[in-house]
Amino acid sequence: MNTILRQPTNARAAIAFYAAAQRERCMNHSAKTARLYAERAALVDAPFWRERATHHAETNAFEPETARLAPDIRLGLSHQASIEDEFAIRGDMIETTDALRHPSLVRPAVFLDDIALVPLIRQMNRGETAADIVTAWSARLPLDRCWQLLDWLWLRRIVVPVIEVGEVAARSSATDCGLEGGRHVE
Repeated sequence: MNTILRQPTNARAAIAFYAAAQRERCMNHSAKTARLYAERAALVDAPFWRERATHHAETNAFEPETARLAPDIRLGLSHQASIEDEFAIRGDMIETTDALRHPSLVRPAVFLDDIALVPLIRQMNRGETAADIVTAWSARLPLDRCWQLLDWLWLRRIVVPVIEVGEVAARSSATDCGLEGGRHVE
């Protein structure tokens, strides 16, 4: 209401933000309720409990990265990631701003612990090492916080390893028909 009353030009953004928040609350409630029914269905095998134990909302299943982020690894933004307009709270108002979208995120991300993500992502250059990215970000944030942010992006596969052209050629000559160690190399 604050945005609608004080900045009527952002009224549509405020209404859309509220509607999205309500949808998310409903989905969370539905998932929680389904878990409770599933617990009961495990004890009482009856159609009533089994039918209600199923949650029909979108699942956001992704496999987190398991390898540790090495300082010398060359990174780039995943092709599944995008930066798009989204509604977000800035101060005490709702406004349209840039947000990070990726299948590993439940909702578009504007901030991570009050740190705007998109300006940092835009500062990255494809093929830079993790250490180079963190060094560039350290002009804005403490070094340990930069590593935490980059690790958060890495674990969610928002930033991914970049294979340089020279590396592809070297791998191709070392492999037999695209096989390396018994598995297909892309």
